[in-house]
Amino acid sequence: MSKSVIVRSSNHLLKHANTNKRLEVKEFIQEYRRVAQLYMDYIWEYGVTLEYQKKGQGVYLKFDADTHLNCVSQLSTVELDKSINLVSFLTSRVKKCVITQVLGVARGTVEKQKKRQYVANLCREQKKKVPKKLRKALRKNKPVRPDVTQINPELNSVCLDYKKDDRKCFDGWLRVKSFTNKERNYSIKLPIREHRHSKLLKSNGKIMSSFLLREDSVDIRWEITPKSNTGTQIVGADPGLNTVLSLSDRQFTPEKDCHGHSLVSIVKKIARKEKGSKAIKKACDHRKNFINWCGNQLDFSNIKELRYERNKNVRKYKSSYHSSSLTHWTYTLINSKVESKCELEEVLLVQESSAYYSQRCSQCGWVQKSNRDGKCFSCKNCDYVDDADFNSSYNHQQELYELPYGFWKLKLNILGFFWKKDRVFNDTGEELAVPLSKNEE
Repeated sequence: MSKSVIVRSSNHLLKHANTNKRLEVKEFIQEYRRVAQLYMDYIWEYGVTLEYQKKGQGVYLKFDADTHLNCVSQLSTVELDKSINLVSFLTSRVKKCVITQVLGVARGTVEKQKKRQYVANLCREQKKKVPKKLRKALRKNKPVRPDVTQINPELNSVCLDYKKDDRKCFDGWLRVKSFTNKERNYSIKLPIREHRHSKLLKSNGKIMSSFLLREDSVDIRWEITPKSNTGTQIVGADPGLNTVLSLSDRQFTPEKDCHGHSLVSIVKKIARKEKGSKAIKKACDHRKNFINWCGNQLDFSNIKELRYERNKNVRKYKSSYHSSSLTHWTYTLINSKVESKCELEEVLLVQESSAYYSQRCSQCGWVQKSNRDGKCFSCKNCDYVDDADFNSSYNHQQELYELPYGFWKLKLNILGFFWKKDRVFNDTGEELAVPLSKNEE
């Protein structure tokens, strides 16, 4: 069976190009955005109708922003240009990229509303009443025309290609070609320097024919084939603030890097910066780079399955601790890094609930809120003491009894209870269960 291909990108600055080339790229991007907005305005105002043959059968697609949300993925720009009287120096090849990107934005904008309409129509076909909540959502969430005046061009190999530099002046040349009607066969050659990340992607995969062009940089995409997984271990993982990731096989991410920065110090630095400033953007980039660096220090080669704690609503309840520390702790960045690493290493990622895992003793199974105090875990039943993050990750590794929905509402962790592989019970041995609601009765 062939392996699935993973797509990764590397960003390269265009600072090595001269001023005239950068101005030409800027002019091209501005015209690209102008044409994209004209296309979007026309499609949103007048809609799109398309008829074609598929497997010997006629297919009819109609799109308008109010009722018919079946947006097509491709469309000819010849008739469209005549309808809007478009005058532009962009070639037909570039316009094809423009309309494809615009239609993609339009499809993404109406996707949720399209699903709501599908459910409502299904209820009507089955002669059922459309739920009041769904009818309200359909009324209040009508799609709004997207603004594409700030999009960056998505170009394919017809309009942009990358070639290695044989003269060794630079690592490669990015050539923007077939983009203007002003001069035949005119192109812009932009010098590219490779870096550590791009060299790593180059050694593990091959370059794709899709590029994202910006005024000051370009994203080059790579096809990566995942490594063959030979691991045998089932490992639990727990994300945290002091330690970014703790694994049940006693692997821990470093608390500090070679410069003395830790995730706690970076989070505090972000809290001091003014919102919307360049300083806070730089600090947020630092936080992302630190989390990615920490994830790269872990070895997943012997792991077959990773059971990961799924966090949500961490900042729901405000307190002094949350406002100072957890406000700028983004567990989503840690989740993204774990998912990316598991995808590259072909490790099966299983996300589990976080309820009571950090309060349960991994040795005796006793669950109590007072067991955990920050980074220290001390069991009140068997006096087991260990790192709280490791204890939580080891609980994820174990096959535990699945707690019924609503079990947390009983707040039994205040007094404590036992959570074993087959059942949950209190200190007297009485089995615990969630009482039935009125509807279930």
